[in-house]
Amino acid sequence: MRLALLPALLVASGLVGCSSTQAPLIPKAPHGGMIFDLPGGAGSVEVVRRPIEDQPGRIRPCLYYFDAAMNPKAPPPAVATLKLRGRKGGSVEFRPPSAADPAGVGMLEGPNLPDAGDIEGELTATVDGKPTTVSISVR
Repeated sequence: MRLALLPALLVASGLVGCSSTQAPLIPKAPHGGMIFDLPGGAGSVEVVRRPIEDQPGRIRPCLYYFDAAMNPKAPPPAVATLKLRGRKGGSVEFRPPSAADPAGVGMLEGPNLPDAGDIEGELTATVDGKPTTVSISVR
């Protein structure tokens, strides 16, 4: 009798949790950061916290801009500004890297910062000739 119930239980357990809706797929961040969609389907921006090898406890935030197909934006924004949230406030400016590095295509880098918690705020840049703002929060 127990063996007769086994196929029915297997089928029933396979149906548990099935629904007609699926969670949207989140693209994998190519540089290990966090991806944020740009408004209007203009693509996305990846925010990366890079540790600075010779300066323990400090990071360099970097931005990578992508089109809708996750290819590097060509041309990338010339500059981006992050208006920080919180009690310290202030802003961080991102510019293209000073050294010509093929791995940095579409990248903007910020100044060295203390690695002291989340990076949160409003990121503004001109993307495809239009001013674009996106809220970010990176741990």
